[in-house]
Amino acid sequence: MYFYDIMESFLNRINFKIDIAAHSELGPEWHRSPASSDPFNRIYYIESGEGFLKHAGKLRTLKPGGLHLIPANSKVSFGCKRKIIIDWMHFSASTAEGLELFQILDCKLDIRPENPRKIRADLSSIRKTMSDKSLAAALLRQSNLFSILACFASNVQPGENMAKMESLRRFAVVLKLIEADAANPPSVPMMAKKMKMATASFSRLFKAHFGKSPSRFIMARRIASAEKLVEEGERKLEDIASDLGFSDSFHLSKSFKQWTGLSPRDYRQTKFAKLP
Repeated sequence: MYFYDIMESFLNRINFKIDIAAHSELGPEWHRSPASSDPFNRIYYIESGEGFLKHAGKLRTLKPGGLHLIPANSKVSFGCKRKIIIDWMHFSASTAEGLELFQILDCKLDIRPENPRKIRADLSSIRKTMSDKSLAAALLRQSNLFSILACFASNVQPGENMAKMESLRRFAVVLKLIEADAANPPSVPMMAKKMKMATASFSRLFKAHFGKSPSRFIMARRIASAEKLVEEGERKLEDIASDLGFSDSFHLSKSFKQWTGLSPRDYRQTKFAKLP
């Protein structure tokens, strides 16, 4: 019961936002290689045809009736040899501190839903109401999204996720520091001091809980923010670099490509195409 109380508290802090939803018939031109990451989650429901994903070191097959989740900020490549028809959407699910839901929650990413007709109906409802800005439509979209995510949550095991829930509580003060000022993130010694720990011990514990060293965790947050600003295309790269604490646009571009696999310019062109 304790796990579910903590999980519910965490969910209450998450902001869910659907970016785009569509139904697409794709061919061999739908591909991504090498792998790169995105600041949003993907959901695919395969209507017909076959394809593949390469994600987290694994080859994931896309076949009719499959429901697939690709977590935000994780590198992925994909493609198909012939035709594939996909119901899909991009959405964000993160806290104010920048923690992604599926960074914390371990669940199966490839499932075959018991009621595929309901999944298709939910995705269709989201597509049809995306341009409707009314409160009723917004609530309906959230309901549809939650219904789909519940299919993945049904296989979550408390024992496998309890440690991550506890880490959120323990590292809350540090996570708030990281989010407070993107241009001037806290140093590792400063964070360790806040936790009343030696720097080396803090770094080891942080990596054990979040899968990244403190410095790489902070860089991931900065790059995720840069991805969103680059995709919007309303600001100069120099201004984005300054706001996020990079010394100049060259430093941002170099770090951006190392992290995502694409230059900021190529990233924006790719995202403008709004591929599944």
